[in-house]
Amino acid sequence: MNRTMRNTCIIGACLTAFLQAFGQNSQPASPSPAAVRHAAFAGVWRLDLTKSNMGSDHPDTNYGFTKTFELKGSTLLQKDHEINVDIIGFAMPERNSTAELVPDRQERTVEQPAPFPGMPPVRARITVEWQGDNLIVSESGQSFIGATNTSRRYYISEDGAELIEDIVGHTLFGDVEQKLVFASNSK
Repeated sequence: MNRTMRNTCIIGACLTAFLQAFGQNSQPASPSPAAVRHAAFAGVWRLDLTKSNMGSDHPDTNYGFTKTFELKGSTLLQKDHEINVDIIGFAMPERNSTAELVPDRQERTVEQPAPFPGMPPVRARITVEWQGDNLIVSESGQSFIGATNTSRRYYISEDGAELIEDIVGHTLFGDVEQKLVFASNSK
């Protein structure tokens, strides 16, 4: 074997090893099963009052609540839109809120919308984490009614057609439990 051919074989072997080491000859990595399940949250979800347990809240049939989740890397951007809101007999204007949910178990201070028009926003401490296929959002803060603690557990139904939000809240005035069932807008 002449010197040029030997050098060509050595260079070829080195290039093959180099390309294999850096994945050039392999298939692209597919997302993990957990990432696929978490991505199922992304979309527009409309509250189904007939399937929901609103606890002590009794909204009119014209009440509308839409929850939108956008996946941005590992962060979820949550947008809520409510219409025909009635709080203790007081009609409220349409309400919109946005929250960035970073599921890293780190406590963050956030500003939440005021419960009534003209009131200042409420500051709360929030922690977000994935527990399997469940997104857990823990909130604590101080509002005009005193200390509040709320836990929200979000999960997708087995058939993927519903987003369920289980809410457990604690305030000076008592405890609240709700189960909100949202139907997918795209299914």
